[in-house]
Amino acid sequence: QTNADPKIVALLQRAARSDRRLVRMHALKVLKSIKHRPSFELFADGMREGQMEIRLAAAEGMASVARVGDERRLAKFLTKERKHYKQQDIQ
Repeated sequence: QTNADPKIVALLQRAARSDRRLVRMHALKVLKSIKHRPSFELFADGMREGQMEIRLAAAEGMASVARVGDERRLAKFLTKERKHYKQQDIQ
């Protein structure tokens, strides 16, 4: 659990939904650094993103807050990433 100010966390969560890639990426990285478990769904949303930098920041965030029982969801995202990279190798 984090001791971060709830107002700051709310601001970071809004920034993580920004349409500006760099803002989103940095917000996800800060949420990761404070290990904000309630942002797990934000990280999961980032894993569905088309931009690799956002997916990487989201993956790092998910890893920082993962708990026992999250394995199935994490495996689903990893499998999707592996398929994505195999597709790029074909092209």
